[in-house]
Amino acid sequence: VRYNHYLINSDFSTAGYEVPFDVHQKSEAGSVSANVGLNWRPKYGWLMRINYARGFRAPNVDDMGKLFDSVDGYITVPNPNLKPEYADNVELGLAKKFGRYLQIDITGYYTHLNNAIVRRNSTFNGQETMTYQGEECRVQSLQNAAVANVWGIQAGVSAEFAKWFYFNTRLNYQKGREEMDNGEKSPSRHAAPFFGKAALGFKHNKATVEVYTQFQAECSAENMPEEEKEKTEIYALDENGNAYSPAWITLNLRASYNVYKGLYLNATFENITDSRYRPYSSGISAAGRNFTISATYSF
Repeated sequence: VRYNHYLINSDFSTAGYEVPFDVHQKSEAGSVSANVGLNWRPKYGWLMRINYARGFRAPNVDDMGKLFDSVDGYITVPNPNLKPEYADNVELGLAKKFGRYLQIDITGYYTHLNNAIVRRNSTFNGQETMTYQGEECRVQSLQNAAVANVWGIQAGVSAEFAKWFYFNTRLNYQKGREEMDNGEKSPSRHAAPFFGKAALGFKHNKATVEVYTQFQAECSAENMPEEEKEKTEIYALDENGNAYSPAWITLNLRASYNVYKGLYLNATFENITDSRYRPYSSGISAAGRNFTISATYSF
């Protein structure tokens, strides 16, 4: 159990703009967060678990005093009335070992966010748009949405076989809904489409070689969160000109060799197929084909 308390004093008198609120702002709040869980091992190789946790995130200086942060066609202005957001989470998990070489685990979870902090349309000095760096922009601000819910399943498999080979994978599926200003529900921007990772490796004596893939499913235009649909500058467009997040997959290779005691030489070849992709909602294209060579020493 933990008690958190924060205090922020903000002075906007030197902002260079006439702000539509008192230039001296003060925000203060506290919260109790806690978690409790139970692990049960009915017999060897089995693990069952249940956990409950309550989290608290206070808005930081950047959240409350962003003046200004701009993406194409939009500009974010401060919201001095921003409050903390809270999350209550429950999860149920099950893990099973099959001998020494195979382990499977699966966890289901549900998270309820209250006063969730999201970016929404707003006004500045009573205006819905403003000119910023020569461009007419729609005004937005970080706000406390009424409620948001996220639920999902994550699963993993880890296996060793043929003495020197191993395989592991992690898969994540989640859905989310959040309440908009008008009371309607929308998919939550914070719930990413199905994604995961899988790896096949060879490990013998001092050498390890692994080929692995990372992937993400498509988020179609009809499943896009309402607040994301107008951000055509950071998403791909379908045949109807609507924003969506395409599926993607990468192929990667890495190797490591233990030269002497704690000294390792490492090499990684990422995105071998040179695919162009953007992780969901990031707005940034990931790196293309690239190589990394490094040495590490631990003692």
